Amino acid sequence: FVRNPWDRMVSAFHHFQRERQDVLKQHQIVDIEQFLDWLLNVPLEDSVRPALIVALRRPQLESLVDLQGEIIVDFVGRYEHLLEDFEHVRQRLSLKSIDLPHKRCSQRRRDYRTSYSDRLAAQVGEHFACDVKAFEYEFDDPSAVLSRVDAGHGPQWRQPKLMQLGRKKGALAC
Repeated sequence: FVRNPWDRMVSAFHHFQRERQDVLKQHQIVDIEQFLDWLLNVPLEDSVRPALIVALRRPQLESLVDLQGEIIVDFVGRYEHLLEDFEHVRQRLSLKSIDLPHKRCSQRRRDYRTSYSDRLAAQVGEHFACDVKAFEYEFDDPSAVLSRVDAGHGPQWRQPKLMQLGRKKGALAC
């Protein structure tokens, strides 16, 4: 499963606000702009949790390709359509029906776009350029701001270019 990189970074900031306030205080971070400037640039040796920083900095595409850049999965679910895409996976694996629980719910606004200045949106877009391209994300994509239980939108089975490009050797390297 992948997530819109701009939404993912806002979620990361709220995670730190909720569960790692000590880190924010240590680095005198009070807003998302300071957080992302820190997250994307802090030397790992200066980080309290280097593994978490590496995971957040890492493009999601890297988890879906082999060393030659070839796609190693046959379906990429999207967080933006979590329930529908989870159901698709469940059916393909012939698993019994289950309700996907929503743990650690955030109280944040749903629309990540309000958190960004033009500069910051461009910085995140550049940092995660391979995710943006491979998964066809756009900063202003309205489908990325839907609630996870929005019954008005059915499953999005159209796979992004990733699935077509992945058959070419080295086509997806970041």
